[in-house]
Amino acid sequence: MKRILLVDDMEGIRESLQVILSGHYMLDVAQSAEEGLSLFTSKNYDLVITDIIMPGMDGNELVMKIKERKSTPVLAISAGGNGASPDQALILARELADDVLEKPFSKSALLSKIEAMLG
Repeated sequence: MKRILLVDDMEGIRESLQVILSGHYMLDVAQSAEEGLSLFTSKNYDLVITDIIMPGMDGNELVMKIKERKSTPVLAISAGGNGASPDQALILARELADDVLEKPFSKSALLSKIEAMLG
């Protein structure tokens, strides 16, 4: 079973994605980019899903740090925030991450992206 790291600061998003993904994948969950980076460096993941707009280290910085270490695919997700629209939040992520998904998204869109990224 493939292992995914999910990083999102919003509890409701984490819980919803856990429900969707836990039946299909082994899932580790982090509530901050710092916690996500710590988990990432301690285990091997097939995919990382990260929010972009988070307090402290943001998702783009997390993606950069992940890509410095391994070629693990990263799916960036965002609904914007902190005055940024989803498009603005995902501009840099489109260059850094392997794929992006704008919130809100459907369960089928998420699973389709993940399946395509995992091959």
